Amino acid sequence: MKNKIAVICPPLQGHINPMSVIAYELKQNNRNIFFIGLLDIREYIQEFQFIPIGTQVFPKNSIPKITKKMARLKGLRMGRYWQSKFANKWSEIVCEQLPEILKHNHIDIIICDQLEAAVALVADKLKIPFITVCNAMAIVMDNTIPPFFTSWSYKTTDTRLNLNEAFYKVADFILKHDTRALEEWRKKWDMPTREGMNRYFAVSPLLTLCQQSPSLEFPRTKINRDWYYCGPFRNSTLSPYPNPNLSNEERKFVYVSFGSLLGSRFRLLKKCIKISHHLGLEPVIAHAGLLKKKEVKKLQKYAHVYEYVKQPEIFNQCDLLISHCGLNTVLDALSYGRPILALPIGIEQGAIATKLKRVGCALIVKRKWKRKIRKTLSELLSNPEYVKNALSLKKEIENAGGEQRALELIEKSLRGKSRGIKGFNFV
Repeated sequence: MKNKIAVICPPLQGHINPMSVIAYELKQNNRNIFFIGLLDIREYIQEFQFIPIGTQVFPKNSIPKITKKMARLKGLRMGRYWQSKFANKWSEIVCEQLPEILKHNHIDIIICDQLEAAVALVADKLKIPFITVCNAMAIVMDNTIPPFFTSWSYKTTDTRLNLNEAFYKVADFILKHDTRALEEWRKKWDMPTREGMNRYFAVSPLLTLCQQSPSLEFPRTKINRDWYYCGPFRNSTLSPYPNPNLSNEERKFVYVSFGSLLGSRFRLLKKCIKISHHLGLEPVIAHAGLLKKKEVKKLQKYAHVYEYVKQPEIFNQCDLLISHCGLNTVLDALSYGRPILALPIGIEQGAIATKLKRVGCALIVKRKWKRKIRKTLSELLSNPEYVKNALSLKKEIENAGGEQRALELIEKSLRGKSRGIKGFNFV
């Protein structure tokens, strides 16, 4: 009998793409996959059965309008904007509409993103097992490591541990405010209140899969036995984007990308191109279709410019990465052992950059970009240790197993063979 599996994640490419790889692998294993989401995700998941939700509140093209404005912001302001314009409304939609959708389609199990707290709440209400996938940086609320929204380095001094605790209390206060709608639904459904991560995120008691490799996490004192760092989930056959044939025997290529949200930063791209040329590098730009036509024409005079390229394959031709430190782009670079110049902009990107620096495969520029990028990029090029450390991460990523390891763990869970799983036995 085919299990009916619902897959749910935020309507952003950085979450949809890796989640669709897991869904594809399960489909190849004869599992019956249903993607549930907004109309805006439909074009990215055409391999799968699709069930729309929230179409009245978020008609088609709603998300691009939100992300376009969000991309102009920095740091925590990006997260606050997303929360107010999308996440709060999405939680209400999920609690109102998802129960009937799951019942009507006889869903046996849910695979959801870590950020889908409302989905986890509905799963608990209906007693449907769910598996968590951390498509973005895994969020861990542990006082022994820096909060996920900071760019702090890892320290174990009493001062730092106290500071960690204080900032987690601030995060707890903010998240309680943001998730008050979920708490109302808990009361309405006569479900017990939860605290900590279980209240704010989808925390599966069965299985959690992360795209990070182990070294891209701070040392943790508290870790669930069914929490796995699998490495990136990738399948090049699912990517519709080109892998350009680059050729320049005299220069190294540098890949410059600010992901699917921040590719509109024309002035920053222009600076990166200018500095790359000064250091003898040939820049390759991917802007996710977010630049204006006139901006593309200007950049094309000095760089190879594309809307999208096939990742991670582009790193077979590019020797290093300049990036905002979105997790997917970082993992793609490290899959080929490429060092990284990190220019963190968004919420968790500072934390990712700090973790990369900690393992010695990246350097970070946070402010005064124009002056510091050139000097930092020059150091990255001249010191072979960064390449050496990036190659070590490449080996670790290969050993982590990626989407095949994720598939293996999910299938074990479906058969009730994962540690700690009781009464979860589908065949």
